[in-house]
Amino acid sequence: MSVAHASMTGAHLRCRRTKDKVLNYFYEPGLDGDVTRYYRSCDVCHLVPRVPREKVPLVDTPFKRLAIYIVGPINPPSEVGHRFIITFVDYASRYAEAVPLKRLMPRQ
Repeated sequence: MSVAHASMTGAHLRCRRTKDKVLNYFYEPGLDGDVTRYYRSCDVCHLVPRVPREKVPLVDTPFKRLAIYIVGPINPPSEVGHRFIITFVDYASRYAEAVPLKRLMPRQ
């Protein structure tokens, strides 16, 4: 259950989505109650206030909206010293690009 709920891929999903994720891999009698108890005992979920989800407007113009993520630091670094990866994903076309970085530069 910790993998389905609290791991990097779990993302502290709410109770119903955690149950669905667990059910993708196995089933046991009483699973609903077990997941509910696990979810209710999660300290992280109690610290973060619930925020109503908003619908994201559809984007039909390429490069009007980008998702930008920075991954890292990566240890060990690559052979040439890259420790980070910056990724760009276009919401409309789903075009993706990843660029290796040796360091992150703060804004000046």
